[in-house]
Amino acid sequence: GVAKQSLYDHFGGKDAIIEAYVREQDAAFSAWFTGQMADAPPDPRGRLLHTLDVLGRFIAGEAFCGCVFLGAIEELADAAHPARRAAWGHKRAFRDALAALARDAGAAEPALLAEQRSLLVDGVLIAARADEHDGQRALAAAKAAAGALLAVAAGPAPTNR
Repeated sequence: GVAKQSLYDHFGGKDAIIEAYVREQDAAFSAWFTGQMADAPPDPRGRLLHTLDVLGRFIAGEAFCGCVFLGAIEELADAAHPARRAAWGHKRAFRDALAALARDAGAAEPALLAEQRSLLVDGVLIAARADEHDGQRALAAAKAAAGALLAVAAGPAPTNR
């Protein structure tokens, strides 16, 4: 219900509108993800693995139509575009959050494990848009890979005796 010219007058141009959208999506996703992590297991390894359960909820959601951040990075060829920089900022912040979880879980190289986990997440997000199974097979494969990566990075999970 807003005239196109009013948008341009408010934001100053198309690039600023796109950047504002990406930043709003970042804030909304970050708040949603944090809320979804509230039901994570209390142990650090369980919390790290739970991130993929949360991803599964995201891709299964009725509103899911792909990853805004990967889309912005792919569509905006100019690396200096403010929306592309905002999208990369989101991806870096997510990777940093994974690194903190990996550190808590005892990973010897938490940044490396976070990078590996980020690649799994991005793969699932792409598969969820491209695959006939809505990414569920990719999600299952990513969960198995994440468990294996964690076992290598932090050693076998402690057993309760």
